[in-house]
Amino acid sequence: ARYNVDGTRDTSFNEYGFNIINAEYFNYGIKLTDNGFLTGGSKGLYKFNSSGVLDTNFNVVGYTDPVFQNRMIFASITELPDGKILASGYISVNSVDSIFVLKYNANGTLDTTFGDQGKKIISFGIDLNCKNHSILPSGDIVLTGTVRVFESVYKNKGFLIKINENGEFDTTFGTDGVSFISYSDSDKEITHSVFPLNDLSLLVTGVVM
Repeated sequence: ARYNVDGTRDTSFNEYGFNIINAEYFNYGIKLTDNGFLTGGSKGLYKFNSSGVLDTNFNVVGYTDPVFQNRMIFASITELPDGKILASGYISVNSVDSIFVLKYNANGTLDTTFGDQGKKIISFGIDLNCKNHSILPSGDIVLTGTVRVFESVYKNKGFLIKINENGEFDTTFGTDGVSFISYSDSDKEITHSVFPLNDLSLLVTGVVM
């Protein structure tokens, strides 16, 4: 949906001010440099042009082909300088939440040079939820979120995972590309965002309970 500055619905946007996609659940979206919009649904990415209509130049139908059978929860989407798209989130695999990272060409097809034919699944055998990602100046990717672990009792801990631009773990970071975050005896620590600073260090924000 699109609204005017006075809070009224903009009826020039898809005639009614909104566009409804049946049987979909959208949870993240960005504006693109071509003034279109990209949003992550439970089945994939959908691209709308500036007037609110599905962009049929994007994978012919305006949305990406299904990658997984189960519902996807998108956490972050980034348009890269070359027009390609990086998307991350989590999905349940064998009743355990795992992270997915997908890379698409600008036309909505998977970039097969990334990971396993355009996709990467990260699973530790325990619930692993991605909350956000950040692209470093080098093109590498840092993911952050929360992981469910058992340490006499179940706890949620924050984490950082670094992969390079072709989808492989950066083994120079943390332990084999993974750094767990623990600040106290808290049983709930969730990292929500990560930002690269000018000196290439990482600023991480989140919640401790």
